[in-house]
Amino acid sequence: MHEKDDEAEPARPEPGLPLDLEQTLAGWSSDAGPAGEGLAAGYRPEIEGYANLQELHRGGQGIVFRGWQTSTRRSVAIKVLREGPHADPSTRKRFQREVEIVAQLNHPHIVSIFDSGVTGTGLPYFVMEYVAGREFDRFVHERDLSVEDTLGMLRVVLDAAHYAHERGVVHRDLKPSNILVDEQGQPKLVDFGLARTLVASADTFASLTGQMLGTMAYMSPEQVRADPDEIDRRTDVYSLGVILYETLTGASPYPESQRIVDILHHITETSPQLPGRAWTSQNGLHRRSVRRRSVTGKCPIDSELETILLKAMSKERERRYDSAQSFAADIGRYLEGRPIEARRDSGIYILRKKLQRHRRSVLAGLAAAVVFTVALFLVARPGGSPVRQLTAEEIARFESAEAAYAKQRDELRGVLDLRLAAGEVSLDPLTQQSLQIVEAAVRELRAALEKEPSNQALRELLLNTYEREVDLLKRISALPG
Repeated sequence: MHEKDDEAEPARPEPGLPLDLEQTLAGWSSDAGPAGEGLAAGYRPEIEGYANLQELHRGGQGIVFRGWQTSTRRSVAIKVLREGPHADPSTRKRFQREVEIVAQLNHPHIVSIFDSGVTGTGLPYFVMEYVAGREFDRFVHERDLSVEDTLGMLRVVLDAAHYAHERGVVHRDLKPSNILVDEQGQPKLVDFGLARTLVASADTFASLTGQMLGTMAYMSPEQVRADPDEIDRRTDVYSLGVILYETLTGASPYPESQRIVDILHHITETSPQLPGRAWTSQNGLHRRSVRRRSVTGKCPIDSELETILLKAMSKERERRYDSAQSFAADIGRYLEGRPIEARRDSGIYILRKKLQRHRRSVLAGLAAAVVFTVALFLVARPGGSPVRQLTAEEIARFESAEAAYAKQRDELRGVLDLRLAAGEVSLDPLTQQSLQIVEAAVRELRAALEKEPSNQALRELLLNTYEREVDLLKRISALPG
C-alpha cells in the first residue's frame, strides 16, 4: 500500500454549461467532502486478532491500516469506514458492497479479502492482503522499463479487469494508484470502493462524488455525463487507455487546466493529443526492446501503437475495444509483429472530426484534402495485389524526392520557428491542428510503406502528401503577424 494524494475541493457549477456537466458539478457541490469529520487523525481501531495497526492512507470512503494478523503471522491491510459511527445507511451499504464484490473475485492479480466484521465500537471493517508495491506508472519509470515490457505488464492488468468484467463487476476507478506492482513486477488491482455490478440498481454519479474528484483525469466521457446506463466494461477500457497513454508519453492526453469545468469539457469534447506529439524525452518512455530498432532520443511510439491507444480512448463507446480482453489481444498482436485489429483509420477518424467544425478555412481545407485522400487509399485499397520489384531508377528517384522534401521542410520549419520565437506571427488552434493533421497523414503513409515497401502507389501518394505538407508550411510561414 502507499500514500495517496489528498482530494481536491469540489467546485460550484458555472452558468451556461451543458446540462450534463452542470448536473455533474451540482452533484459535487451538494456534498462538502466526506460526511462529518470522521475518525480523528491518529485513531487506531482495536480489532481482535490483529495487532500493530499503522495508518497508511485516507480515501473518500475508508481509512486503510497496515496490521499484523496474529493467527497467520502475516501483514494485512485493514480498511475501516472513514465516517465511523456517524456514517449514514447508504454509506454503510456501499462499504459492505465493496466487501461483497471483492469477495467474489478470485484472481491472482486482484486484491483478496480475508475477513470482515464490526469493531467493538460499531465500525465496519474488512481485512485484505497487504500489497507492498509501487503505483503502475511510478514502477515503470523507476525501473526504466521498455515499451514492450510496459505493454506486457498492462496485458496482465487487462486480464484481471476482464476477469472482473466477466463476473459483472466494473471497477470505475482505475488509475495508476489503484494498480500496485510488487518487486517482482506483478501488478494487482486494488480499491474496489467505487465498483458496481452491471446488474445492480444504479447509484447515481453524484452519490459517489466525494470519491470521484481525485480520479477526474481517468474518468470516461460516460462517467462525466453521469448516465449510469452507459457505464459498462468499456468504461474501464477507457481508463486503462489513459493510464497507458500517460505512462508512455509522460503527458496528459488533454490540455492542462485547474478549472474542473474545463477538465470535464476536455474529457467529453476534446480529441486526445496524438501520443507521438505529446511524448517528451524528459517524462516519457524512451527504450524499446533490443529486438526492435533503436529509438534512442526519439519517440518510441509508432503509428500502430498510437492507433491502439486512440481506439481504447475513443469518446464513442462503440468505437473502443469492446472488452479488456480484445484490448489485450491487440497489444499481443502488436508485440508479436502481427497486424492489429484496431481500424487503421482510427487516427484519421479523430482528425476528420476536428475538421468538421472548421470547414470554411483554407488551411483546414488543404489539410482535409490530405486526410481524405490518405484515408480513402488506406481503407479502400485492394489487398492481395501482385508485388512488382522496383527498379533501381525508381528507388533512386524516390530517395532523391524524400531527401529534397526533408531539406525543404526543415528550411520552412526553421523560418516558421524563427518568426514564432520573434513574435512576428502566432498560430491559432486551427492552424496548429492543420499542421498536426498533415503530419499524422505522413506518419500513416510511412507506416503503411514499411509494411509494403514495394507498393508503388503508396510511394506516389506519400510523395504527393509531402508536397501538400510543404505547400501548407509555405502558406503558414507567409502568414501576416
